Amino acid sequence: MSSSITSINENATIDAAIELIVSKGISGIPIVNESGSVVGVLSEYDVLPLYTDDQTCDRTIEPCSRFMSRKLRTIQANATVATAVAVLKASSVRRLIVLERDRLVGMLSRRDVIRAIRQQRAEADMTCSV
Repeated sequence: MSSSITSINENATIDAAIELIVSKGISGIPIVNESGSVVGVLSEYDVLPLYTDDQTCDRTIEPCSRFMSRKLRTIQANATVATAVAVLKASSVRRLIVLERDRLVGMLSRRDVIRAIRQQRAEADMTCSV
């Protein structure tokens, strides 16, 4: 899980959100409201249509909330790896928003889950060989 989370306010421009995605080397960013609650996610997929539109320059000053996905897939911070796998398999998202008492604490990607499974298996193998 990535616990060093970059988020952006829903009223920030789409250009500012894209700049963060590019500069941080991330594929998606949580969008938060004034109280800090997650209200959406903006992914590379969400911004691609901007670059196929002749009015790209005009649209980059619009708020990122216009382009974000509002259908959130969340998981609690104390959830098991098996729960994360089940949620990811049941949806078409690439990352889950990790919450602790409704507060954003991280993002969990498919890669994070695969890494955790590999680590669990390696630890199990070490236990079996002792």
